[in-house]
Amino acid sequence: MLNFAYAARYVYTDIVTQNDNHLRVSAYRDAYQTPSMSEVATEPPSELRQFIDSWGNLTHYACLAEPHREFVVLSVGSVSLRELPVVSDLSLDSIGLGGEASLFLSDSTLIAPSKVAEEAREIARGCVSLLETVSAVIDWVYRNIEYERGWTTVAPLAEC
Repeated sequence: MLNFAYAARYVYTDIVTQNDNHLRVSAYRDAYQTPSMSEVATEPPSELRQFIDSWGNLTHYACLAEPHREFVVLSVGSVSLRELPVVSDLSLDSIGLGGEASLFLSDSTLIAPSKVAEEAREIARGCVSLLETVSAVIDWVYRNIEYERGWTTVAPLAEC
């Protein structure tokens, strides 16, 4: 049995009067792990309603309608893990994209996957395994994407 704890603190520059959140901060139940206890709380306290989202995640909807400048989310719980076989690497040929992958390959306001596909093929050129490909992508991101605390936002397009 493993215990987990998660905390996030959001500090706002102005007073917030309506704060609606979908919190996915509980352990996922699947063939590899079984949550045995989970509690979620917020500060200031908010009305929490829970539901299962379309991916099977236990999700808490938190609605806070009192003025506040800070919002804290806390989650604690326990989970039992099932031992998994160790897989050191996988060949790219053995990996298939399931139907749910199409959700992540659709155009959005921030990215048109077809526009970055050529760059992705170039990054992975010559890779034959999953670990090799992941390593190549990480190296590319490290060399080409700069995070500037306080300046970086979600606004830039992926193909920039």
